[in-house]
Amino acid sequence: MAKTVIHFNRQRLAHNKKHGTCDPVLSVLCKKQHARYSDEVLIHDRKGRVVARVLYRADKPLKCGAHAWVEAYHPVTPVE
Repeated sequence: MAKTVIHFNRQRLAHNKKHGTCDPVLSVLCKKQHARYSDEVLIHDRKGRVVARVLYRADKPLKCGAHAWVEAYHPVTPVE
């Protein structure tokens, strides 16, 4: 299985903030494919179940002010 990279495009985040736009900022990079941009990315396990979501909500930030975040549906282990 090829590695997939989900990237928060900082330049697009800054552009949206400066100009009041809501362009997608999540870039999904798969082997030998062009980047695809989205506001939401679902992460699945091998059985196809959603185990996490990566979200960008310019118009609906979290209470802390975050416009982009990850929601996991299984235990998460921080690595120090």
